[in-house]
Amino acid sequence: MDIVIRNLNPAIVKEVDEKAKKEGISRQEYLKNKIEKLSILNGITDREQEYRFYLDKMQQMMDQATNMMGQTTAQLNRNTITLNSLMEDD
Repeated sequence: MDIVIRNLNPAIVKEVDEKAKKEGISRQEYLKNKIEKLSILNGITDREQEYRFYLDKMQQMMDQATNMMGQTTAQLNRNTITLNSLMEDD
């Protein structure tokens, strides 16, 4: 499939041509490689953002579970104190 880009700054075209020449490839091949790499990097970035989103969600869930465990432990301690107090009264 072809892509045509018009009205580029001549200085940019010259820079691309120089970089392609340094790599020993044509402007076409140079630009094709750059576009393909850009596409791959964008895909990686998208996956990384999804990964971070799910890591954040998991951290939130773990924080909630830890908080609930703390509340449960506190309630069990209160219950234990109450039961010990009731047992001492007998």
